[in-house]
Amino acid sequence: FVAAEMAREPMSIINSKYGCRILQELIEKAQCENVKHIMRIACRNIQNCSRHEYGNYVIQAILKFGPAELGKAILQDICDHIVSYCSNKYASHIVERALDSPNKAWNKKQTRDALVNAVMKPAKQGGLVVDWMAPERYGNYVVQHLLKAHARPDLVHHLETTAQDLRGFGKHVQQTLNQLDRDG
Repeated sequence: FVAAEMAREPMSIINSKYGCRILQELIEKAQCENVKHIMRIACRNIQNCSRHEYGNYVIQAILKFGPAELGKAILQDICDHIVSYCSNKYASHIVERALDSPNKAWNKKQTRDALVNAVMKPAKQGGLVVDWMAPERYGNYVVQHLLKAHARPDLVHHLETTAQDLRGFGKHVQQTLNQLDRDG
């Protein structure tokens, strides 16, 4: 009954303070056809939902508990638009969720490798994507999280060679690199 009512106005439920919480519970515990319908709508509107104060929680729940094909679609969207995700307060939380608890679509190593590959691509502005993320207000958190979760040698080496250029929020990435060196 609740899911059927929610399916009538899915975007207003996804983006509402209390509706998103109920929907998260339904995604985790009761994936009836109405809930699956709402999840598909959220994924079709992923760019808006991921940047929304409450909608991002629904995307995180789908990523963690939803059907594998939706989780895989979310991960692909993250990889395709990594800079955009990491430049937004709410969307950056989705990237961190992908690192911590990937969907059954990919295992943790595959998820983390895909995200490292995304940040190690050339950026439109020059350099690598990670070079633009590290000094960003929210991007630096994702880079730190990525280093702690999956310190792949090519990522670590690149950041170590460019560490002297890190400025602003990038100093936090430099501190994480130093911590990795100490923990060894």
